[in-house]
Amino acid sequence: MRLFALAPLTLIALSATGCTRFPELDETIDDEMRAAPYMDLVPSESLQARAAEPTVTEQDETDVEDRAETLRDRAAQLSGSVIDNETRDRMARGIQSPDPQASDAQ
Repeated sequence: MRLFALAPLTLIALSATGCTRFPELDETIDDEMRAAPYMDLVPSESLQARAAEPTVTEQDETDVEDRAETLRDRAAQLSGSVIDNETRDRMARGIQSPDPQASDAQ
């Protein structure tokens, strides 16, 4: 029963917070921006045409290729073995169990 009583109060409290102003956002707009005119509306076709134009230059392509080559070189350096030969040999020999006779003598 208490849950049903709290639900309307919670709904009222949440709806009241929706009316709150955010002064920290209002303070970010200066007077010049407030007085600025609205932007002109333009047909969407002109925006689509402008978006379809390539924006990548030959220099951009060269930069990307250089970066890709650098990353390939780094990947090749990382693709080697992580374990050196000496450690690999020790691992291959395995764990040497202690001599059971040596523990009896003590």
